[in-house]
Amino acid sequence: MEFLTDISSHIYAGIIGLITYLAATKQRKAETESLYLTNMNKGFSMYEKLLDDLKEKYDKEISEMKVKLSKLNDQYSLIETDNANLREKIQKLIKDKNAA
Repeated sequence: MEFLTDISSHIYAGIIGLITYLAATKQRKAETESLYLTNMNKGFSMYEKLLDDLKEKYDKEISEMKVKLSKLNDQYSLIETDNANLREKIQKLIKDKNAA
């Protein structure tokens, strides 16, 4: 009888050990998945912030470049107008010189 009690206690201990092992394994797997998802979420958040910062930086630089381009276009128009006026003056001076 003592033999059966010893065997049954070993069997119960083995079953309890197996159940504990399986439960611990399941818990570790769930914790690992949770950490993985948390880290992925943090990574995506950092990537999104980086993209937003880049967009803000380049939007500002593009806006500044547009202002500079507009100023250059205005200066070019003034130079073209001055050039046309000077050509007319030169043509008039040449015509006056030839007439004299």
